Amino acid sequence: MQKTNTAITREGGVPAKHRLDVQGLRTLAVLSVIFFHSGLPIPGGFVGVDMFFVISGFVITLTLKREWQRNGEIDLKRFYLNRFKRLIPALALVVSITIFLSIFFLSPLTSQVKVSTATGLGSVLMIANVVIDKLTGGYFETAASDNPLTHTWSLSVEEQFYLAFPIILVISFYAAKKFRRSTSAPMFIVAGFTVLSYILMTLVMTGQTSEKLAHLLGFYSPLARAWEFGLGAIAALLGEKFKTSSTRIATIFGILGLILILYSFFFISGKDAYPGPLTLIPCIGTILLILVGNDATKINPITKFLALTPMVKIGDISYSWYLWHWPAIVFTSANFGPSTSYLTTAALLSVAPAIASYFWLENPLREKKLIGAKNSIKFIISTLTPPIAICLLVFTASKNGYWFDDIIRYQKLVDTYHSSVRAGCGYGYVPSSLPDKACTWNAAQDGTPLYLIGDSNADHFSEALIAASTKLGSPVTIVTKGGCAFVGRSWGDRNDIAQEQCLNFVDKTMTLLGNSTPGVVIFSISDSNWYKGLSVGPSRLEETNHYETAINYVSNEYRSTVQRMLKQGHKVLLLQPVPKFVTLESKVMFDNAKCTAISILNHSCPQKVETTIAYQNEFQIAARDAISNTAMTLGIELLDLRSFFCPNNICSNIIDNQILYRDAGHISVSASHDLGDTFALHLKNIDRQH
Repeated sequence: MQKTNTAITREGGVPAKHRLDVQGLRTLAVLSVIFFHSGLPIPGGFVGVDMFFVISGFVITLTLKREWQRNGEIDLKRFYLNRFKRLIPALALVVSITIFLSIFFLSPLTSQVKVSTATGLGSVLMIANVVIDKLTGGYFETAASDNPLTHTWSLSVEEQFYLAFPIILVISFYAAKKFRRSTSAPMFIVAGFTVLSYILMTLVMTGQTSEKLAHLLGFYSPLARAWEFGLGAIAALLGEKFKTSSTRIATIFGILGLILILYSFFFISGKDAYPGPLTLIPCIGTILLILVGNDATKINPITKFLALTPMVKIGDISYSWYLWHWPAIVFTSANFGPSTSYLTTAALLSVAPAIASYFWLENPLREKKLIGAKNSIKFIISTLTPPIAICLLVFTASKNGYWFDDIIRYQKLVDTYHSSVRAGCGYGYVPSSLPDKACTWNAAQDGTPLYLIGDSNADHFSEALIAASTKLGSPVTIVTKGGCAFVGRSWGDRNDIAQEQCLNFVDKTMTLLGNSTPGVVIFSISDSNWYKGLSVGPSRLEETNHYETAINYVSNEYRSTVQRMLKQGHKVLLLQPVPKFVTLESKVMFDNAKCTAISILNHSCPQKVETTIAYQNEFQIAARDAISNTAMTLGIELLDLRSFFCPNNICSNIIDNQILYRDAGHISVSASHDLGDTFALHLKNIDRQH
């Protein structure tokens, strides 16, 4: 008898055909994500999550559709309970173990522990995507990569879909029954929601919406991902109505689907606007592979490949493996460095707890029958209590430095955010007018107004400027946005959305300065805008990475920005970049955030690093020349703080046991405090000169 690609099993507690080829699709999805996270050369591996969304939309819709066809109704209580049994216990186990191990394997910085414990709480409460979006920012940013539970954002999006979509589907089924439209009503309603979600996402990606709506429909938003589930749902509603006329046609569609998925793996990257139109590529590829597997009488080679036993077996454990692989990678990176070989080994070894979880936890619970509301409530409470308790306990302990003096001192010196960030002014907030209660200090003073403007390299002088403004009797307003310099209209390593947000911030800031009382603008931006290999230009199509051309472009734009400030009636104090502790390949020489509790207690971390002035010049000279030339040409004040950080021409991140740097490129709060008198002196000189 010919073997087909289906078998009988139970999905979500409802008898259903188990598509072996769909399990193979899960394998492609999970391997792409794991390889991407391991640092292997698969830049678009993160699209595996989009494949999972499409597959989930298909499987859940098919399950509910069959229940409706069989019973004429859908038991939503049973559906939700089965989803809880299928997803949450395994997740709760991973969260509990991950947060407990973070005591030993992650930095005791309260910001880092706050993010991981808050994410843990959010994940078991199905809002991890919201928590991550608020606390760590973009998926491709460092803060997200240091969080051992960042990957749970996709599970929360999926769970939010499970909460809302069945209700929509039930309504559509009842509408079809009432109006005797057996298939058109569900298809019309689901297609409508799918198209609406896609349109909203497209509007955000093209910058045609407000900033608030753009945030609401960002990377982690279920609204921006609903259309992906919708595509899978449409495939399920089509069912066997989509059949190819021959095995040859099915093979062509199957090959096309596989090509689209492989293209996504290798030719989409984090630099692209995502999710966006490019997201269609892996989603359509996934849909094609699902549809060509509909007809068991026309099994094509691609479907046969996906239904091979190894593919199916990996697909079976894909959920558990997805849960376990990321904590293993983050812990390995934190303790042994981000070596691809180490990370890949960690990811592969994480299959062991995944298999154990699948056979000893997931499968037994999937078959576990809960009779009555009382037993169901007990099960839910007993599942959620351990991870919630562990998250709260670890956060409390970390907040107190685990009650070790060395860790408490380390937290105080390294973990404290600068004043503007704590006030909410370091993330691109631009007041509509001044004085602004949130971002203006000493507002009642009547001295010359001070304005600290720039990116994170301006923000880290917050305490110095606040101290100087107090001494001078002047108000100081701080307006900064990390990663957003005032030069370079287009950067090759930034996606279009981030670039648009940066440009909006710059324009709003310059408008604010133009409408404000003339004062002194303290202008500081990162010297990385002058590094080799950076692409800049007036637009994405016109950008260049030719070194001399890029340097001239950035330098001219820097000078133009300063001239605009002067024309607005302001005096300007330009800051030279502080020394940075990076290699010529832009790799950090130390990372305080990687200091674990154990390394702090045995005094092997934080690590003292020293460089020479000559070494600093090797990568800072272009920026320093441009800034000093601007100051000389325009006849304005220039402040160079190298003597503070590099006594005797030796630059160090730790001097006399004082930690001067929060990270390899930004100074600590305590160092910023110590610079208050220096800034006050230079600002007073500016007043005297003019």
